[in-house]
Amino acid sequence: MMRYIEDGRAWIIIAMFYLTGLLIGFIRSVCIKKLQRESLRFGTTKNNYLKHMKLKYENICKLEKSVYSSHTFVEKNLLESKCCGINIYTMKYINRICNAMIIYLGIFFAGYAYFQGVEFRSDIVCLYGMGSVAMSGSLILLELIWMSDMRMKRIIINISAYLDNHKNKCQVPYTTVMNEETQPVVESKVENTGKNIPLKSNNDIKLLYERESSDNKLIEDILREYLC
Repeated sequence: MMRYIEDGRAWIIIAMFYLTGLLIGFIRSVCIKKLQRESLRFGTTKNNYLKHMKLKYENICKLEKSVYSSHTFVEKNLLESKCCGINIYTMKYINRICNAMIIYLGIFFAGYAYFQGVEFRSDIVCLYGMGSVAMSGSLILLELIWMSDMRMKRIIINISAYLDNHKNKCQVPYTTVMNEETQPVVESKVENTGKNIPLKSNNDIKLLYERESSDNKLIEDILREYLC
C-alpha cells in the first residue's frame, strides 16, 4: 500500500472515479438539454419518452378522467426517462457517489501516509488531501455550470404548463342524480334500437345508476393499473 501511495499509483483509483463522474455528468447535461428543447414543443415532440407521456395524457382524456396535479403527473413520468440506457436520475446519484469516493479515497490515502510515517509525509498528505478536495470541487462546479437540476425544473414547468392549457379537454362532465320529485321519469337509450325507454319505477332508476357506478369503478381500476 505504501509503495502505491509513494509513487503516486494510488491516484489511478481516484482518477477513475473522477473521470466516471465527469463523463456521467456531461452525458446527463447533454440529454437534459435536449429534453428541455423538446419540452418547449411538447405538442409536436419527437422524443420517445415525451411522446409516451403525451399518449398517456390523451388516454386519460379519452377515459373522461381528470389529471388533478399535472406537476406530479410530469414528475412521475420523467422518472422513466433514460439516456444511453441509464435513468437520468440514476446518473445524478452515480455522479454524487463518484464525488464522495474521491474525497473518501483522498482522505484515506493521506491519513494512511501520515500514520505510517512516510518520508516527505507532509507533501504526500497535502497532495492527496488537497488534490481530492480540488477534484471533487471541480465536479460540483461543473454541475453548477451545466445547470442540469435547473433544466429539469424547467422541463417540468414547460410540460405542466402545456397540460394545464389543455386541461379543459379532460374535464369530466358534471352529473347530478335527481330525485323522483324533480325527475319522475328517467329515459334510457337502447343502443341497438335507438329508442328512448321510460323507466318509471324506483328499482329501474337504482339499477341504472348502479350500472354507471360499476362502469366508472372498472375504468378507474384499468387506469390505475395502466399508470402504475
